[in-house]
Amino acid sequence: MKEYDKDPDDTFSDLLQAVTLVVLVVAGLGIGLLSV
Repeated sequence: MKEYDKDPDDTFSDLLQAVTLVVLVVAGLGIGLLSV
């Protein structure tokens, strides 16, 4: 495994993944609250 500079695409991908995770968590909490 060699070191390499991160591409903007990689950074964007990581950001997109983080946003997706947050959206899923918020959606899960929302559904949980509505179902109670």
